[in-house]
Amino acid sequence: DSMIIFDFNWNLCKYESQVPEQYWNLRYIDNGQVYSEYIESTSVVQDEVRNNAHMGSATEILFNSFGLQPLQNIGYQCFRYWDKVTSLDLHEGLLIIESYAFGECTSLQELLLPNSVTTLGDQAFSVNTSLTKVTFGTGLTNLGPYVFSGSFNLKTLIFTGPLPTISSTGLEGITVDNIYVADVYFNDYLTYFTGKGIGHKVKLLSTYTG
Repeated sequence: DSMIIFDFNWNLCKYESQVPEQYWNLRYIDNGQVYSEYIESTSVVQDEVRNNAHMGSATEILFNSFGLQPLQNIGYQCFRYWDKVTSLDLHEGLLIIESYAFGECTSLQELLLPNSVTTLGDQAFSVNTSLTKVTFGTGLTNLGPYVFSGSFNLKTLIFTGPLPTISSTGLEGITVDNIYVADVYFNDYLTYFTGKGIGHKVKLLSTYTG
């Protein structure tokens, strides 16, 4: 059996032992303890209670793809300034990450976007100053303005799918060293990034050694 402790808004709960997966769709690891939240929507939005409880201390954020209501959208500024988060577990089925959703998450080190994600909004991961590598899933179609602006340690981008629509300022504010792209789409990416003056940084994904 599991003991569940709800907060006064009936949103956040602490599980003392494992509970069935269908009872949560958002979870945080905070000071070694697990806190879970059930959201009765396909979208998670910024929440003052959540921020007050976990913004300055949570080190991991996890999204459950098997819950009663799997999340498809991470809203505007939802986890902005969660500066202790070192890792995100984003589930397959997620579609859109809106503007500033993870802005100023200054401890996040690597980012793996699931294949289902189609859209990254304006400055969705801006000023992630510990971020070094981003892997885009195969479903990405839209990269908004200044998505990683200010993430000055971001040096490796990995595109696993077709060339998305990239805003004219989509990759402004970063200086990458390597852009690995799926071999089958190599010419498309080479043409695009050559037009940006950095075609020499485009490499075949098959040559990536990690």
